[in-house]
Amino acid sequence: SLVRSNNFSVAFFGVGAPRCGTTWLYRCLQQNAHICMPIPKEVHFFSDFMPFTTTHSLMGWDWYEKRFAHYQEGQVRGEFSPSYLFDKQAPQRIFDAFPDAKVIIQLRNPIDAIYSYFLHAQCTFSIEDSFEEFLQKNPSFKEIYKYDEQIERYQKIFPARSIFFIDYEDIEKKPESTLQNVST
Repeated sequence: SLVRSNNFSVAFFGVGAPRCGTTWLYRCLQQNAHICMPIPKEVHFFSDFMPFTTTHSLMGWDWYEKRFAHYQEGQVRGEFSPSYLFDKQAPQRIFDAFPDAKVIIQLRNPIDAIYSYFLHAQCTFSIEDSFEEFLQKNPSFKEIYKYDEQIERYQKIFPARSIFFIDYEDIEKKPESTLQNVST
């Protein structure tokens, strides 16, 4: 069974879909002296969705807490793992561990997000497929961006006051005010 330290808490979880600005927000918050973000950015601890990733079912709280080893007294902890949005069990696991946590859900037009992922995959993995071929070979990407059911899972578990939404367009058009809204 997973047992965490009594004094260990995580104040917020970023659960935005891939290519929706979670890395930007992570880096901005990482620079804030009052916030402790894990290293690496995406730990996927509460998710079983990510292939080739060690999750809570294989690792214990000690492993998770070590991602925050650089924590300083007075800071709040937060983390971003996009898989928490589309993993069906993640919302309940997060709530069971940290019922007072805030949830930041970052969204982007699904077509734009999938296309951005495609461009990223072309550069990172030297994919030569067309966008249409990429979608045919990777139909699961369409599932990742079905926001309605993903958001509903969080809304059924967390109180409305604990959920904060960020639209990727706001990051592009007004990054300072978007960051200010998250920080308050």
